[in-house]
Amino acid sequence: MSNAKISDLTALTGANTAADDLFVIVDTSVSTTKKITRAELVNALELGTFDAVQITGGTINGAVIGGSTPAAITATTFALGTNTADNILIADGTDFKSTAIGSLSEISSVAADDVLLAIDTSGGGLKKIQRSTLVAGLAPTNAITAVVEDTSPELGGNLDVLTRDIVSSSNRNIDILPNGTGKINLDGDGSSGGVTVSDGLVDIRTGTGSIAKIKLYCESSNAHAQTIQPQPHSASVTNVLTLPAGSDQEFVGTIATQTMTNKTLTSAVLNGSISGTSIKDEDNMSSDSASHLATQQSIKAYVDSQTAASGVTAGFAIAMAVAL
Repeated sequence: MSNAKISDLTALTGANTAADDLFVIVDTSVSTTKKITRAELVNALELGTFDAVQITGGTINGAVIGGSTPAAITATTFALGTNTADNILIADGTDFKSTAIGSLSEISSVAADDVLLAIDTSGGGLKKIQRSTLVAGLAPTNAITAVVEDTSPELGGNLDVLTRDIVSSSNRNIDILPNGTGKINLDGDGSSGGVTVSDGLVDIRTGTGSIAKIKLYCESSNAHAQTIQPQPHSASVTNVLTLPAGSDQEFVGTIATQTMTNKTLTSAVLNGSISGTSIKDEDNMSSDSASHLATQQSIKAYVDSQTAASGVTAGFAIAMAVAL
């Protein structure tokens, strides 16, 4: 082979190279010029790491880079400098970056026109889809798009309101209407505890072992409460307490100081002292009333005074009175 400059050699284009074509290469590990086949060179390039390599010309599989026909890359695996499992490549306008899905910003509320990626298994490949279209595709035939459209909704499980309330608008009532003889149970099963409400009846049971109670609070900051409760189990009491007829009034209490009007006491037992304007303590019985009672002391004093005036002893007067 005659000496020649490399620049004077005939050019061999990439499209015309064969796998066993030879290239001259300097092995820097031993400072020796060696040969290498195109196949070995390509393999070495594929295994190597490229950092910010810019390809502005040439061909890939015969397609011109930068031309009107896109270059086709037939490789199925590409090695990146950083390869983290399950990461995705995202173009940020400058580079393609390997990004973990978990590090992406999260959408807190999804709008109807938000776009998701989906695989069209009918042959369309990777496509975009709006949320509204996705929801419509997930729903069965004739499915509702809003809760208000369901005129006979049923729950498949417990309804957890979290920190929300069940409210109405425009001063509307909130009706809870069991079917037939069904009842509303609050805070219990209606058997061993809880409050049961049915048409015209409220049952209050206790599952705590304590007597059931109703507390009624006063109008000023709920500062005072009066409690209504039944007799304990030991009293074996089952009865009906009927409220009195008439105008506004109070219950008669066992320890309250109250005035009763128009009351008839049948088989009344009075224990202790008796007082009031209907009881008169007059030693001379001067009022001569047909609607008042005299005290024991005033009766004795009057009898003593009368017997003394007539000269008859008290014992004789009383004996005569008994005889008569």
